[in-house]
Amino acid sequence: MNIYNAYMINSIFLLHLICNSFSFTLPQVFREWHCINFVKYIDSTKPYPFKIGELPLISWYDNKYNKTYTTVNICSHMGAKLDNSKITNGCLVCPSHGLQYTEDKAFGETVIYQDKLWWSYEPITSIPPDTPFYNNKDYSTTNICLDVDANIMDCALNIMDVNLPKYYNMLIPPNKIKRFKYLNKNKNKEVLGVSFRQKALTNKENVEYNKYFNMYNFPYNSWTRTTLPNKQQSIMNIDFRQIGIDKTRWFITIKNNHAANNILAKPFMYYYANQYKELLSNNQALHTDLKKLVIRQEVLANEYHIDDIYNMFEKYKYPDNNIVCNLYKYHKKKINECNECNEY
Repeated sequence: MNIYNAYMINSIFLLHLICNSFSFTLPQVFREWHCINFVKYIDSTKPYPFKIGELPLISWYDNKYNKTYTTVNICSHMGAKLDNSKITNGCLVCPSHGLQYTEDKAFGETVIYQDKLWWSYEPITSIPPDTPFYNNKDYSTTNICLDVDANIMDCALNIMDVNLPKYYNMLIPPNKIKRFKYLNKNKNKEVLGVSFRQKALTNKENVEYNKYFNMYNFPYNSWTRTTLPNKQQSIMNIDFRQIGIDKTRWFITIKNNHAANNILAKPFMYYYANQYKELLSNNQALHTDLKKLVIRQEVLANEYHIDDIYNMFEKYKYPDNNIVCNLYKYHKKKINECNECNEY
């Protein structure tokens, strides 16, 4: 065999390897837990469709084994949507031709945790993020679901903004501002915190303060604790799910420890949440390359932590069509490898 022929054979062999290989690093977005909805808002007798960015999914409940599964909301036979499928003996049955989806066709992991349904493809943590004081019986609970016309980064930036005059009385500036930034105990999630206090609007001679503590767990969870001078405390936990490039669904859990004020607290919290929705939906520019260039050229006092959030999102990838297709190829490759192992 001459050198030329050897070169050609090696080239063809390498080309074959390249064509038959698939390299894909699973983005963090598919390793996070995504809140699907509060369980009380889901009819367990029917399949429940939802989206993670451009990824269409559908969950169903198997009452025989008390489990919930999720698959891609496209039938693998002829591409029908599975929204109108029936659940029979724990199987999702396509309405077009009766194709059955069982546990072995599940796509990722689905769990019920703290009265919410969650999904992740390959979760970093064994359980989704906790809502503070969730199991404390001294705190009442209010659930709110909002669709906000803003991308996930805008939501995080605004939730952590201490300069919003609509939500904090800026005529009385915040003081004793502290910033916290660290990796969580599993060292797999960036966490950012800001605490501060503000003079309460009272007529008392002694100065009293409202105390605030805001936490952001990159990329899909935030919670805020507000403590008033009378020790009344409210926790607002938000789980974000991006359902479009400029649309984010908020799942808000509000905990309040003053039962006597619950009648007033609930409508106030609805009003408070809708104020955020109005601000973000009406004021935020669309997510474009130009916006990336313009944003954060001007910095106000007390907001250097905002740059931390902006830097976190340098590595965030919106699950667009290209990423979603590569995820499915990655999934099929895993399935094929698993089937090959089982044959031996």
